[in-house]
Amino acid sequence: MGWLSLRLLSRLRRWRPWTARYRQEQRLIEQWVGAIVAAAGVDYALACDTAELAAWVRGYGETRHRGFRQLGQTLAEYSARLGADSAALAASVRAGRKAAHSDQDREVKP
Repeated sequence: MGWLSLRLLSRLRRWRPWTARYRQEQRLIEQWVGAIVAAAGVDYALACDTAELAAWVRGYGETRHRGFRQLGQTLAEYSARLGADSAALAASVRAGRKAAHSDQDREVKP
């Protein structure tokens, strides 16, 4: 029975690009890459720290959902904050990166 279940799941992977979750992930990836590119033009260290923010999106269930929400909130304001005060943005991103890597189960605030 277990083998049959795995076989069925493997056949469903062709549908993944048409799922809502896949589209949400792709939008977030595009925003994330755009933020990295924008930061690289201003501050290389900020771009590297921004790249590591992907650590927020990990795990399953509520943990993954919370990580998507936090990363999305950070990236939504990113370009405005980069233009207004890149030093404050860099400090915020650096703190978020450190917190994301410090405790796997803690809710990280951007």
